[in-house]
Amino acid sequence: MTGYDTLYHWNVNNYGWCRNMTGFDPKNPYAFKAVLIHAVLHAVLSLSMASLSYFMFHSFWLHTLYVMALFSVAAKNGATRYFKMMTRYYEKAIENHIKSYKEKKVE
Repeated sequence: MTGYDTLYHWNVNNYGWCRNMTGFDPKNPYAFKAVLIHAVLHAVLSLSMASLSYFMFHSFWLHTLYVMALFSVAAKNGATRYFKMMTRYYEKAIENHIKSYKEKKVE
């Protein structure tokens, strides 16, 4: 009701699995049941991930594996974004060349 997106709205708009688990309805985006399910799901996942910190503190190899996994996901996300941006950049350049070619041909 504030006009600002919340974590709940960002999750249900970007992740289909979250939309399905919470029972999100676009006609009623502030439904109490869906918001409550999201809050409980978020709390359970946050606490379970926080509990892993104990094991990572005591295990160098587990922590190293976790950091490598985070780095891999970050590299994949960055590469995907870069690929999409550059692909769109070249698409626009080709579209502009075609457009200018057609304009010159018409004249």
